[in-house]
Amino acid sequence: MKKISGLLMLFISVTILIHCQQGTKKITPLSSEKKVTIYLACVKVETNGVDRYRLFMFDSNGSIAIDSLTTLFEKNAGQEGTIYWKGIYGIKKIKEIIPDSFPTQIFVDSVKEEKSSNTYKLELPTNIPLPGQDIKEKYIIIYIPSDQDTTITIDPFIRVSPPPI
Repeated sequence: MKKISGLLMLFISVTILIHCQQGTKKITPLSSEKKVTIYLACVKVETNGVDRYRLFMFDSNGSIAIDSLTTLFEKNAGQEGTIYWKGIYGIKKIKEIIPDSFPTQIFVDSVKEEKSSNTYKLELPTNIPLPGQDIKEKYIIIYIPSDQDTTITIDPFIRVSPPPI
């Protein structure tokens, strides 16, 4: 039961952090580039005596999920965009972030590892989305938990849409 309580405390802490940050957003000059960061935290949960790894995910938009987050990225065609993934807790190594299937419109460029530990970056194509188009693609995150050498795979979604009018 302690492991589930830890997961709940992590969820509450992150939720409070996100809401506090949203209330203190800085006004910045308009830029042609947009970015979204997806934060990843691996926790071990015991269910019926069996340990299972779960990936707690939240993004800079304020969306939160366990194992399957759909991150919304709003941008206009022609606008630059970047998605970052950052392992913040319980992850020894993010091994790979790849599209679930081909062809892909979102993962045209490969996801590249940044110099900082457990941070990955994807440059979105400038030609997506077209007006009125909504693109949703499943992708795969392969990672190793801090206390294991076992590889874990999960499959969340990214949705790229034009901003609402």
